[in-house]
Amino acid sequence: LEEICKFDGLIIALGSMAKIKRQIINRRFFKSLINTPKVFVAFELEGMVNVVYDNEPGIKEAVDYLVNVCGLTKFGMLGGREDNLDSNRRKEIYKRCLENNRLTFDENCYEDTDMSINTLAEAERLLNRNPDLEAIFCVNDAVANGLYEAMKKRRLVPGKDIRVFGFDNTRKAGDMIPSLATIGAENVTLGQRALESILQMINGEKVESTYIPTRLYGRESCDYEMY
Repeated sequence: LEEICKFDGLIIALGSMAKIKRQIINRRFFKSLINTPKVFVAFELEGMVNVVYDNEPGIKEAVDYLVNVCGLTKFGMLGGREDNLDSNRRKEIYKRCLENNRLTFDENCYEDTDMSINTLAEAERLLNRNPDLEAIFCVNDAVANGLYEAMKKRRLVPGKDIRVFGFDNTRKAGDMIPSLATIGAENVTLGQRALESILQMINGEKVESTYIPTRLYGRESCDYEMY
């Protein structure tokens, strides 16, 4: 694209690039764009302007509600890849939120996934080990797809038999049956903030990385302030 037209700025939302070191990204992809303003969305690259989620507020809101309002004590999680910064952070925050509510995070109640919709096997392993789970946190909305399949095979209903919530507040979450409760941006989308940042950079303003606060959007799988 850069060969066709000159960019005034570039917003990059390609999560797989987070695995590559900044120096390699600059050398391999941005040699001709080295001085072009760039904003990275949904992952952090050291030394660059990033727009990312502040994972903690939404996860804390969900755990506090399920423990203190719903009285649940048996929690599980379908996590992500070890090389994914956000999935690691979400696991650590989830663990800390449980401990702050005097509950122990049990690795037996945790299962890694590739963060795609193809998580049926992982969800089945989690449920086989823990048939008494009362709530499950999915590291993103896509992962909940496999969990829904596994629960359906067991004639379990999300929201009735097990509370389920995901992360990212994607359109898919609202389309799932039953609709999926999920954590998302509280008051501004990542895309909106990225656009504001790139325009500021183009205008010559100094811009810092931004952490977008999150909150829990309740739906049928966890009916917190129905959204």
